[in-house]
Amino acid sequence: MPAEPDGSRHQKVNDRLVLLIPFAITLFVIGLFIRQPLIFLAVPVMSLLGFSLLYLKPPHTDIEVSRILEKATVAEGEPCRVLLQVKNLRSTGIAALQVRDLIPSQLDQRLTQNGFTFELKGNETRELFYEVRPKTFGRYVLGPVVVSAEDVGGLIESSIVIGSRSALVVTPKSAGRLTRFAIRPRRTRLQPGNIPTRRTGSGLDYYNTRQFLAGESPKRINWRATARLTDEQSFMANDYVAELGADVMVVVDARNAGALAARPDPACTYAVRAALSIADRLLRDKNRVGLLAIGSSTPTLAPAIGSRQFNRMAVTLAKLEAGYLFSKSIAHTLHNLYPRVSQVVFISPLSDDFAFSAAADLARDVAHSTMIVSPNPLSFAAKDPGGGINLREWVLARRLVELERKSKISQLRAARTVVIDWNVSDPLDKVLDANRHMLVREFARPGRG
Repeated sequence: MPAEPDGSRHQKVNDRLVLLIPFAITLFVIGLFIRQPLIFLAVPVMSLLGFSLLYLKPPHTDIEVSRILEKATVAEGEPCRVLLQVKNLRSTGIAALQVRDLIPSQLDQRLTQNGFTFELKGNETRELFYEVRPKTFGRYVLGPVVVSAEDVGGLIESSIVIGSRSALVVTPKSAGRLTRFAIRPRRTRLQPGNIPTRRTGSGLDYYNTRQFLAGESPKRINWRATARLTDEQSFMANDYVAELGADVMVVVDARNAGALAARPDPACTYAVRAALSIADRLLRDKNRVGLLAIGSSTPTLAPAIGSRQFNRMAVTLAKLEAGYLFSKSIAHTLHNLYPRVSQVVFISPLSDDFAFSAAADLARDVAHSTMIVSPNPLSFAAKDPGGGINLREWVLARRLVELERKSKISQLRAARTVVIDWNVSDPLDKVLDANRHMLVREFARPGRG
């Protein structure tokens, strides 16, 4: 980023002219005292300098630059094409114009051709294209634009910083599509879903057999039970366990993982990817899913259904920045904002006491069921301590942190809370499949309905 403020104009003598002055003086002095023919070589150089100082005018920078993004929101790994429209506001042309659009380093500057040099005629408009390729998700600001103009001889340069900025939102990838993810909340809603309840209704699991009622669909008739009846005017029908949906809140702990991080904010990255995978599965199971994120801010989304809700969650998580801002307890916040939520999925690396106390708070709350998915910070911690730290002490400290983590997770599981300890080197779907016995044991009873 330039140090100058937006809109600042500067004129300076080009480095070529600065080098020509001592070169001409050197030639003249050597020719005067050593070899006189060199004086004749100094004459054209000095003539060029004098002509430049007397007659050449600084090029103008009355330039208008506008930026148009192909898409304001792109998926992670998807390129975005950028159009720069450069317009000369005067009838005087510019011999050499340099335009450079400043972009953040996370947009992979090595593969981005965001600088251009060309001639711009009077009142001409030039369209320039380049592509950005984001390295990771987030919200990025493109700009400002640095414009430099040179005269015909390339001896005098004028520059201006144009404060044209555009925001690009890069939505994160998920941790993969989940095939096995079941919840059994204490309460359900009336809309159809995939959660078996204690009510009778439309579903696949058998509930009981009763007398057929007039107006019901003939598909419900149990013909074998009907054949055993002595009354020829009666029919028996099957009842099925109703499968309904629920209000689910996905809570994402996007705070920093501290000194264990091998790269900037990996805890936030894994938590966001897991949240999107789980939200996608829950929405496909016809649940209403909301979002509460904990980072430098606490954005929330009310529970809703459909692909639009998933896109809103992806954009919200893309704009989330890792931080430490959170004042009230999560359970208290959910009670006040979303009292109808019956299932909470807390995604956190559980890297500090705050995260464990928040998880215990959610586990003690009887208003909803709680599941915890924890990306293990030790799986993406730095393997080599570096900095001259004793390796034996480092291994011992790592082992103590691991034992403390296992102890606190055992305490959460003792409170009948499902805790998935996710080693991020394994796919999330594989980890959930490996822990399906825990899900079956905890969710063996249908919801209350």
